[in-house]
Amino acid sequence: MNFINRNEIANGVYFTNIKDSRFKTMKISVNIVVPLSAETASENALVGGLLVRSCKKYPDFTVLSKKLSSLYGADLTSSLSKHGESQVIKISVSGLDDRYSLDDVSIAKELSELLCSVIFEPNVKNNAFIEQERRQLLDVIDSEFNEKRIYAMGQLIKHMCKDEVFGIKRYGTAEKIKAATAESLCKAWQNLLKTAKFEILYIGDSPADKAKEVFAKAFANIERNVVTSKWSSHSQNLSWDSEHRFPQVMKRRLPKDLCVLFSAVLQAQNSLTMFVKSRAFAITAVPALCAPPV
Repeated sequence: MNFINRNEIANGVYFTNIKDSRFKTMKISVNIVVPLSAETASENALVGGLLVRSCKKYPDFTVLSKKLSSLYGADLTSSLSKHGESQVIKISVSGLDDRYSLDDVSIAKELSELLCSVIFEPNVKNNAFIEQERRQLLDVIDSEFNEKRIYAMGQLIKHMCKDEVFGIKRYGTAEKIKAATAESLCKAWQNLLKTAKFEILYIGDSPADKAKEVFAKAFANIERNVVTSKWSSHSQNLSWDSEHRFPQVMKRRLPKDLCVLFSAVLQAQNSLTMFVKSRAFAITAVPALCAPPV
């Protein structure tokens, strides 16, 4: 039986338990939501990548990898996205569900403690990690130019929302990324802990009580003053999937004829993609299916 239970465990910190018995694994995601800003977007993006590289308890990637391996090959990842006028840093860990672990070890508790370690005690002042993350983020920015569709959409939003928050990219600018220092990143991390909204999602079949207790204890001693975007409550309406529909926020700002034209271009591109895939299938699979038996 599936159900969803959501509770506020601290000021601006919400824990949501989604019980699902279909899988043998569980996943815990910590979504750090802050208002999108040109001054902080780049530093927040760098911090998000640094969090999963190491922490005080696991000071390098080798030690951290060994810990993840000891938890039945758990996986720790981070991602960055933009929802409306909010920037979302997502730190996720996935592993074996508690009901399949040996010796009654609570994998959920171990993974929750690991997440708290990387979030509350990261190595944001490690210059080697900072340079690696900086280079990686700059490579992502450069690679967008080769993805013409992503680049065109980015340029459209950049010029259409030039003087608006929505026009800021999820990772800020290359100039801000290059200018970031260990001190500025440490300040950005501390600001996230104090002002960001935290949405913690627990998905699995086993009880989430132990994981919930770990996060509640971790946030208990932190003085927080949550700052939210005016669009945060409508972020789902502003988010969009370029494979299926035109951004809702643009429909309100572009002339109707231009919206129709752009939507037609997206639909035509999707149709062409499907046609190419079907042709590839016909060329490779159909002859094999129609071949006479040997």
